[in-house]
Amino acid sequence: MKLAVFGATGATGRQVLQQALAAGHAVTAVARDPAALDGTHPQLRVVRGDVAEPGQLGAAVDGADAVVSALGSRDRTRPAGVYSAGTAAVLAAMREAGVRRIVAVTAEPLIAEQDKTALERLVVHPLLHRVFGAVYADMRRMEHVLADSDAEWTVLRPPRLTDRAGTGRYRTAIDEPLPRARSLPRADLADALLRAAADPTLIRSHVTIAS
Repeated sequence: MKLAVFGATGATGRQVLQQALAAGHAVTAVARDPAALDGTHPQLRVVRGDVAEPGQLGAAVDGADAVVSALGSRDRTRPAGVYSAGTAAVLAAMREAGVRRIVAVTAEPLIAEQDKTALERLVVHPLLHRVFGAVYADMRRMEHVLADSDAEWTVLRPPRLTDRAGTGRYRTAIDEPLPRARSLPRADLADALLRAAADPTLIRSHVTIAS
């Protein structure tokens, strides 16, 4: 596949790049600072781009079979619209380039209230929202932006991400609860993102994923 990767310099984005290149995909990595990435791999093209400046993004997605978005905010308390506004900018560039497929990441606490356990609903998720409430709110807006678009989207909702080595063994649930979704290595999230990009059965689906 030909992939355009946003959030390529983040912890998850770097895992996506590494695994995509190892699998033989042709990758365009979008970075505000291209020097932050090693662009010497023959299958990797690094382009300067910032989702806060949408006019820069067209060249990044042109010709791509799919977009993988690992966008994230470095300020967990003030995401500044990077998820919602950033995704809207990516979608605009995709429409202009005629690209339909996008796979993106939000978080497991965004599952529907009726799908949460009592412990999640009354204790765990309220505590998380106290710390990451602004991030989750922007992620929720991002999911609405995708749902309102004509793109062929898939959203992965992982729990707490870790830097442990990936195992390739993880559980998923499509548009339904996933019991005991507590943590996931970023390497396994990257693997799932790449698999989802090539899986048409996941179009317009929310996928909860965990170890």
